[in-house]
Amino acid sequence: TVPTLTEISVPAVYPTPMEVTVGDTYADLSKVILDESLTGYADLLATKGMKAEGGVTVTVTIRDLAEFSYGADEGYILTVSPDAVKIEAQTERGLHYAVMTLLQLTEEGKCPAVTVKDAPRNPLRGVIEGFYGTAWTHEYRKDLFAFMGENKMNAYIYAPKDDPKHRAQWRSLYTGAELERMTDLITTANENYVKFIY
Repeated sequence: TVPTLTEISVPAVYPTPMEVTVGDTYADLSKVILDESLTGYADLLATKGMKAEGGVTVTVTIRDLAEFSYGADEGYILTVSPDAVKIEAQTERGLHYAVMTLLQLTEEGKCPAVTVKDAPRNPLRGVIEGFYGTAWTHEYRKDLFAFMGENKMNAYIYAPKDDPKHRAQWRSLYTGAELERMTDLITTANENYVKFIY
C-alpha cells in the first residue's frame, strides 16, 4: 500500500532549508546508479544504506541557479522520487550541501520523496577559534572541519591567542613541522568545503 501524506516521516534537515515539499511516498535508494561526479561520495552514501549497485539513478546538473535571490553559488535543488534522484547546483560546494541533505533524509536506504530548495542567507557561516587559553588540538580541528562540512558551515577563522606566531611573533614564518601541520589543516578544511581564514 502507498502511505498517505500524513504517514510520511521526514527527518530533520540542518540547517533548516528554505523550502521542503514532501511527496506521498518513499524512495528505495538501497541500490543507486551514481552520477560520475558523485563517485567520491559512494562510501559516505553507503553508510546510509545506499549502495552503488544499480537501481535508482542519481543525476547531477551544474547550472546557474538564478531563481535564488541570495546564496546561489552555494545553493541546490534536491529532488527525490521513487524513480530518480536529481541534484541541481551551481557549484561543487552546492553539490556537497545537496549530498549532505540527502544523507540527513535517508535511513537504511529509504528516503521520503521530497524536493528541497536551499541556499544560505549568510555568506559566512562557521567557527572562530579566537580565545585565550589552551588552543584546540590538530586532530580536534580536523574533526571540526568534517563536522562543519556536514552541517553546511563554510568558514573557519584561525586566531588562537596562544599561538605566538599569530600575535607577538606575527612577523615570524611557520617552519618545518609547524608549516606541515598548518598545510594539513588547510587541506582538510578545503576537502570539507570550509574556507580556512588566518
